[in-house]
Amino acid sequence: MTTSFDRTSLPALIQGGMGVAISSWRLARAVARRGHLGVVSGTAIDRVVANRLQEGDIGGNLRRAFSAFPNRELANRVFARWFRPDGLPAPGVYRPVPMFTDRPPLPLLELAVVAAFSEVWLAREGAKGPVGINLLEKIQAPTLPILYGAMLAGASFVLMGAGIPRDVPGQLDALSRHQPTALRLRVEDGEDQTVPFDPAAFDCDSVALTRPKFLAIVSSHVLAMSLARAGGVEGFVVEGAVAGGAWRGPRGARRGAVAGGALGSLLALFLVARSRDLLFQPRLDVVFDHNTFAVAIASVFLCGIVSGVIPALHLSGSEVGDRLKEGA
Repeated sequence: MTTSFDRTSLPALIQGGMGVAISSWRLARAVARRGHLGVVSGTAIDRVVANRLQEGDIGGNLRRAFSAFPNRELANRVFARWFRPDGLPAPGVYRPVPMFTDRPPLPLLELAVVAAFSEVWLAREGAKGPVGINLLEKIQAPTLPILYGAMLAGASFVLMGAGIPRDVPGQLDALSRHQPTALRLRVEDGEDQTVPFDPAAFDCDSVALTRPKFLAIVSSHVLAMSLARAGGVEGFVVEGAVAGGAWRGPRGARRGAVAGGALGSLLALFLVARSRDLLFQPRLDVVFDHNTFAVAIASVFLCGIVSGVIPALHLSGSEVGDRLKEGA
């Protein structure tokens, strides 16, 4: 597993991954074209792309991305299944996309792989900055095909929260070598299931893959230290009570507590974090000792500025826009 990270290569801005399709390829590309980290949402990306195809692929963007997929025959199959040249028969009338199960059919896996590829590929088109993909640990079943498709398109980062993504670093290692892997599907009040995934089914092993850097989204220093010790995590996005989105705070005896105590008072849209003095001090020392970095987010809307905490505390929306322009 990757255990080191070059902090000099950190992006100045990290765009937040908001689903479903709020962090689309257009938003991610706008950020990445300015040299920062653009992030697409991978949540339900199979359904998002299937719906866009049924709408007639307005603008032809998906056709352009599909033409770049390394297995053209597979991409053509997905396109033929979902594309409607005349668009929807009536507003809001879509052909439903099947739900993922512990044994998803091959056509659904193909859709997920090509959909994730297309979203990342379009975000990277003409961009000078990196592009990542954001996923939710709690939506487990589609994770592996979406990760594989994003990696085929050259995703540089994977961000994941809404759970404990302990197995993801090992899965990224295997997928980067086109090797079979599996996902443990956690079943409440029942036996966990194993969801296998074999990249060989997609015949894309001629593509040389680079393992994306993995950023875990956490709200607890205990979880951050646990993941750092396990290895394979290059950094953390630290969400507190004012982050919005899916954050709900610790459960059990510490229910309602704000992790680290410092995040609740943050009023800025974006906050930075590349300093040992920053978050959960001194409890994050062990995290940084594992060659990771952290970005604290006071809003899921965009990102964290990695250049200094105090100036970031009072940034207005227009000032954040100016920071984006500085990277152009």
